[in-house]
Amino acid sequence: MFKRLILTLAGISLLAGCGGGSGDSGGSAASVPAAYTGSTNQATISTANAKTLSADAYAGSQFSSAVSIGKVAAQQSGRTALMQQTAGILENSVATIVGGNKSSAKVVASSTQQTINGYSGFMSFYINLDDVSGAFNGTLSFSQYKSTSDAISLSGTMDISGVFSRTANTFISMTMSNIRLTGTDAGESFTMSGSMTSSAGGTTKTETMSIVLSDNVSSRTFWMKDFTFTLTGNSLTITGTYYDHVYGYVVISTPTPLTVLSIDAEPTSGQLLFSGSNGTKARLTFTSGTPTVEADTSGTGTFVVIP
Repeated sequence: MFKRLILTLAGISLLAGCGGGSGDSGGSAASVPAAYTGSTNQATISTANAKTLSADAYAGSQFSSAVSIGKVAAQQSGRTALMQQTAGILENSVATIVGGNKSSAKVVASSTQQTINGYSGFMSFYINLDDVSGAFNGTLSFSQYKSTSDAISLSGTMDISGVFSRTANTFISMTMSNIRLTGTDAGESFTMSGSMTSSAGGTTKTETMSIVLSDNVSSRTFWMKDFTFTLTGNSLTITGTYYDHVYGYVVISTPTPLTVLSIDAEPTSGQLLFSGSNGTKARLTFTSGTPTVEADTSGTGTFVVIP
């Protein structure tokens, strides 16, 4: 089911033990969101968990369908599917409302309230819009909303604000805050909380987020802390800290920028690095074929391929 959730993200335009922490400061008691209840130690990367940590952290770090990662890690959780699908629904839907012609009944100088029916359920907007500057703010709520027959069913609310360029038909900036959403699909249930921002300037687009996802079936939580994705042309870099409920956190960096056609496309080259405790690391190398997962489980800089 999880792999099917990931596949629904295609086309969205915008993303074994624990040890003492080294490197990133991780999550101090003061900075850990209440929704995250998992390990706050830095993960010790092993041959047993390298593939899980790198695949899950990658899926949490890119707005992508991640088809190839599904091949690399058959047990990939797909926990970011709710977040990614919601981001896509929001951007596309708000663009429809604030990006219409001035003569459209959807766009007024002061405020717009609208309910849109989905395949099932509905979503409602209340948006204040400055028709001259493109600045907007408001709320978006879902009630068992499904955009298609096989999409996740969404319920909950979030606040939205930003600036939309009617001329370029794109967002200059957008913020989703106070996110409180639940997604259900095929008996699985996820809750998402946190915030996301998006900005664009010239040929560069930047996405940031801090999101906690909760698996309401297993009661496990997963935290994407301070993730930043920067796309310039076809070059994508990713940074952030991914927290796994069981293993703890890994720090994500991009030694070699990923080559992508768009921010939501599969990379054809590049490398991501996932740093754990005591110098242990995993890395994910992309080619035109299936990506390769390698691990340095001794902290000596020697990587071995994880089959």
